[in-house]
Amino acid sequence: MLYKELEHGVVYIFDEVIKLITKVAITEVEGVECSSSIVKGNILHSLKGNYGSIKVTTESEEVIVDVTVGVIYGNNIPQVINKLQHVIKTHIELFTGFQVQEINVFVNQLLFQD
Repeated sequence: MLYKELEHGVVYIFDEVIKLITKVAITEVEGVECSSSIVKGNILHSLKGNYGSIKVTTESEEVIVDVTVGVIYGNNIPQVINKLQHVIKTHIELFTGFQVQEINVFVNQLLFQD
């Protein structure tokens, strides 16, 4: 859990919030999908719970994210993952105000479109 003292108290951000931000970021990158649950259809319904493919470690005021994804066949894996890391980092830092130290991506599936 992250926390920061503010002028009128303290804000606490649970790891589940970071996981949800990460999962939303993944849906915004073409060519990659969460391995544990392929996100299709109703995005809000799909994003609830089930963060098995996302691990968050918080140290002091820094965040480390480990995410396991599948890459859609035909995409350049390093390019897609580089973009994914950038989008995840931007989202977390923008929405929480905390720095992202690392985003480790594990590609465990090659996905074929119907």
